[in-house]
Amino acid sequence: MLTVSKTPAPSTPKWERKAHERPTALFEAALDVFSNRGYRAARLEEVAEAAGVSKGTIYHYFRNKEDLLGQALESKRTIHLARIEEDLASFKGTASDKLRFLVECGWKSWTNGSWGCYTKLMFGEIAHELPEVFRHSVQQGLLRIWSFVEGVIREGQKTGEFRKDANAKAIARFLHSGLSHQALLQVHMGISKLDRFPLAQIPDAAVDVVIRGLKDGTSQGKKS
Repeated sequence: MLTVSKTPAPSTPKWERKAHERPTALFEAALDVFSNRGYRAARLEEVAEAAGVSKGTIYHYFRNKEDLLGQALESKRTIHLARIEEDLASFKGTASDKLRFLVECGWKSWTNGSWGCYTKLMFGEIAHELPEVFRHSVQQGLLRIWSFVEGVIREGQKTGEFRKDANAKAIARFLHSGLSHQALLQVHMGISKLDRFPLAQIPDAAVDVVIRGLKDGTSQGKKS
């Protein structure tokens, strides 16, 4: 018996099926390509290929590579900050609990594989190649995240859980930057392969030290 093979019908391009999702998918592809290839080395053809579109589609939405990067960063930042604000608004517990929650969420994000490439791109290439993009990203992203941590500390100061003379601004920067840099070194720069220290102990120890310091009524610090 003769078997007739049927050639499967070509699938409809995803851009025809979900045109409203084009910018979002392009953002994801752009950040992935730029983070792994580097901003200067990456070509828009590579972004288009990763997103499954033509190069012309990119120019339909964006003026150039810098415009694509800027909007991609804005989209990523908006989603990330909205999630943090939502989590903080719905969180039930003390300021200490909330601070520990933020650290746990932050550590999980910082030890993710894509975060390392993204951070190297931001604080390496973009800081030098596109200082205005970097400045905007820091002002609208990093500084706002620090303000979230600061807000939790001030919340504890208002309720009497934390001592009022603690410098909330400084502690927020110390806690966030110290832990995110440890994640960068240990996970994304490969130090953990040489150090062999249990990574889970780092955020736990850091938040314990900070919370105990904030609650230590005998410690005398400068007012924030």
